Amino acid sequence: MNGSPSEKMGKRPIILVYLGKRIPLYFKRNIRYLCNSQDREIVLITDSSPKIPLKAAKNLKIIDASVFLDGWTRTHRNSYRSHFWDKTIKRLYILFRFLEKESFLECIHIEGDVWIAPYANLDFELEKSTCLYPEMSKQRGIASVMFIQNEDKKVSREVLKIMSMYPNQTDMQLLGTFFQEKPEMFRRLPSRPILGLNIHELFDGAVLGMHLFGEHARNRIGFYKMFHEYSDVSIDWRAVEFLVNPSTQLILKTGNGEYVINSLHLHSKTHKLFSSKWNKTLVKQLKKKEKFAGETTKFSLLGFLESIFDYSKLLIPYLGKKMRS
Repeated sequence: MNGSPSEKMGKRPIILVYLGKRIPLYFKRNIRYLCNSQDREIVLITDSSPKIPLKAAKNLKIIDASVFLDGWTRTHRNSYRSHFWDKTIKRLYILFRFLEKESFLECIHIEGDVWIAPYANLDFELEKSTCLYPEMSKQRGIASVMFIQNEDKKVSREVLKIMSMYPNQTDMQLLGTFFQEKPEMFRRLPSRPILGLNIHELFDGAVLGMHLFGEHARNRIGFYKMFHEYSDVSIDWRAVEFLVNPSTQLILKTGNGEYVINSLHLHSKTHKLFSSKWNKTLVKQLKKKEKFAGETTKFSLLGFLESIFDYSKLLIPYLGKKMRS
């Protein structure tokens, strides 16, 4: 695959990375949604074998992830979700190894559970050798949406260099470190209203999607919260209102003005939003929010079963080790 986006469709390609034996339903639906709603190249880097319907899309390129793992030595082993953080850091590494080898000048990376609004302006001007993504806290960033301008491969080389310097950090910690180490290169993508900042378009880091559609039930043994008012971000939830305006845009209305929401990070894996009828799904969810008028807790049987499966994968080796000793 050669050539910058301008040599392809005139627009930045969207890149997604998935590692695992089977691509989950929400991820597949997002790929199809992106192929249908975006007049640009969609690149999927994966070690899985997608079914034929995925390959049918004319603007979809599927790349083997394994060719970008040469030189991979680090591991981030932990008990959470079968070494979840090991997979996320490996995805970040593969993305920038891919950009190091290929000749994309500019691109957009999104995670598989991120909804990109079809009205979103994804081709705004980027300064040379910059990478923009949301900030989660002073110490952490998030790769939910990343805009990358990789002139002379400076960004990809810097990312791989800093990753080698901090072998024990998770991907979110590394993204926070990038802000601190190279602030002129790694910049904050607007993800929430900030007083005095004349930007009225937002790309969700995580909290807007989690507030509207809830957490991932798999992480909470089947139970998950919706419409929770997260206290770790600078949003006064009592002073905001979500609405879908006549132009069919999702709007966050505050005392400081109205903000167009260009993306939502769907921690809940709500795949119904990955559809041409996304606006109906949003309107339905906003009606639920109005009905409950506050936080509510739900239960997902699928999330419960997935959680039990995760714990069993940890428990069985542990019991086997105890029996052998």
